[in-house]
Amino acid sequence: MPLKAIIMLTGTAILIVCGYYFSLYAIHGFSPDFLQINKCVEAGGRWNSKERRCEQVYDLKSRQEGTSY
Repeated sequence: MPLKAIIMLTGTAILIVCGYYFSLYAIHGFSPDFLQINKCVEAGGRWNSKERRCEQVYDLKSRQEGTSY
């Protein structure tokens, strides 16, 4: 494979990764805690920006079935 193609593929991969993390940063209001916010929300929690911590949210259905997170 020519050197130019390798450089192009590497550059494209770097731009995709940077774009992904920038989009998370932008979605979460340019907060420096964007990785923690994303992890919290994906786990079903709610981010408390005042206290800068994750709060677990339980829905009624899971409480009735006796399941816990």
